Amino acid sequence: MFSLSTITKTRALCTRAIFSNNVLRASVIRPPVDNFRHYSTERKVSIDLIKQLRAETDAPLGHCKKALEESDGDMTAAKDWLRKKGLQTAQSKSSRTAVEGVVGSLTSSDRKVGVLVEVNCETDFVTRNDSFQTASAKVTKAILEHATRQQDLQGEVDVENIKTSVLVDGVPAGQVISELAGIIRENIQLRKVAILRADKPNAVIAHYVHNAVRENAGSIACLVQLSPTKQDMKPEECEKFGRSLAMHIIGMNTKYLQTDQVPQQEVEYERNLAQEKAASEGKPVDNATKFAEKVVNKYYAQVVLMEQPWVLNNKKTVRQVLQESNVQADRFIKLKCGDKLV
Repeated sequence: MFSLSTITKTRALCTRAIFSNNVLRASVIRPPVDNFRHYSTERKVSIDLIKQLRAETDAPLGHCKKALEESDGDMTAAKDWLRKKGLQTAQSKSSRTAVEGVVGSLTSSDRKVGVLVEVNCETDFVTRNDSFQTASAKVTKAILEHATRQQDLQGEVDVENIKTSVLVDGVPAGQVISELAGIIRENIQLRKVAILRADKPNAVIAHYVHNAVRENAGSIACLVQLSPTKQDMKPEECEKFGRSLAMHIIGMNTKYLQTDQVPQQEVEYERNLAQEKAASEGKPVDNATKFAEKVVNKYYAQVVLMEQPWVLNNKKTVRQVLQESNVQADRFIKLKCGDKLV
């Protein structure tokens, strides 16, 4: 039996043998010294630190590990690394369609200002993501605070200006959205912002959110301005009715407040269709005219708030309910996620 040391020495000699025909030479192959130095100093971070960064940022585990390695385990520097990475990722995803998301709605404590803020994403799954909901809620709140200070803001406002002028915990709103897109890895956009400001001393702003995914955020939201016609009516009573009115506007798909706000081309379109139908049925001209007016009035009852049947009692119109409640509806704005401002 050969000893282990003898076998080891023999192998070493064989590996350095040079064949006589000079065709093959074998030698012990050793990695370069630099490679040993590289592997021996590989940066390692604990799994607990990775989990902590993951919990605080909601970034993928692989990104968290890379960020901590690049930052030598410094949590603050790692977050900055993720933010920079997030901005780059957001730019690469910005061309993808984002039609899901939420419309956030808030009113000021004095009931004088209300905002609608639409934040879009690509999937319904992200809509229910905690990070997405938290960020969109913070942006909505910051925009409301901004609107209460900027008295000239009204109606649908310039979103690009909002992205740079509104700060969320010291960070521009647009940057907050971009960083969120990088973390979640979807195209996320601050799409529309609308502001309703009371233009009467006794007016209040009320709001309602439909299909809520969190408090004050859902698929569609409405702001409505009301004024009490009774002097001793309390603002909270007016606001309570306004919430029901906003719910009606969403449920009935209301488009206009009064009949005189309906574009004339829409009215003429409905009237002409009715007259053509009456003519095709052989009705006399007078009857055809009356029939057309009935059709127009029916159209008003479909799209005009004051002419619609009240959603909680269809035997009464909204106009009648407002009169009975001693409230006057002044204006409204509604916004549906992925849709246009009405």
